[in-house]
Amino acid sequence: MKEEAAVDIRDLKKSFDGGKSFVLNGIDLQIPRGKITVIIGYSGTGKSVLLKHILGLLHPTSGKLEVLGKDLWGMSQKELIEMRKRLGVLFQYAALFDDMSALENVCFPLNEHRRDLSAAKVVEIATKKLESSGLGREHFHKLPSELSGGMRKRVGLARALALDPDIILYDEPTTGLDPVLTEMVDDLILSTHEKHPGSTSVVVTHDLFAAFRIGQHMVMLDKGKVLLSGTPEDFENSDVELVKKFIEKGFKKG
Repeated sequence: MKEEAAVDIRDLKKSFDGGKSFVLNGIDLQIPRGKITVIIGYSGTGKSVLLKHILGLLHPTSGKLEVLGKDLWGMSQKELIEMRKRLGVLFQYAALFDDMSALENVCFPLNEHRRDLSAAKVVEIATKKLESSGLGREHFHKLPSELSGGMRKRVGLARALALDPDIILYDEPTTGLDPVLTEMVDDLILSTHEKHPGSTSVVVTHDLFAAFRIGQHMVMLDKGKVLLSGTPEDFENSDVELVKKFIEKGFKKG
């Protein structure tokens, strides 16, 4: 039985120079619903650019992209905003608002998009999201500059989950973290996925250990195309030379 796709991408191309060169050069990819999909590849292969297309932040030069069964670029601006509410994203460095406390950061998307909620209800939801992400209450009113790197990740994740999204996207979530914090973030991704049955997680990472530890479905990009898509076992058993080289190099670095 064919898996239902949360994201369905057909012949997606993206050029920033009028078609002289393509960062994405014919991406064909189906990201399965309800699983953790990990996207790997060397720097410059288009991983983050692909993520921005899924979020609707970049418009493709050509091709088709459906998210949760909807054609992303057949939508009006209002429909696109509504769709983005169903997507949560944890940015590379958490991207918190510097002048807002941890709690205020998580309240922000609720105040923007759930104006039907009372102020007390917004705080209640934000509190639950922070607790679920493992941040102690003693840190709720601290500014991002007063939090450790790991704590900022927890706040960023709580904010990403504020609107109960169907798809959670992680852009290089362990960049710049030491091995202990890296493992903490991996555990956070796994526990978050388990707490939200039916949700889809998409993780862009350069960390091979994390990819094999948390990934249920894996994708490797090369030169703006999908080199391989499949299970972790498919990658371990692959005869594709570049896949073998990437995996060998990644584990040696670790």
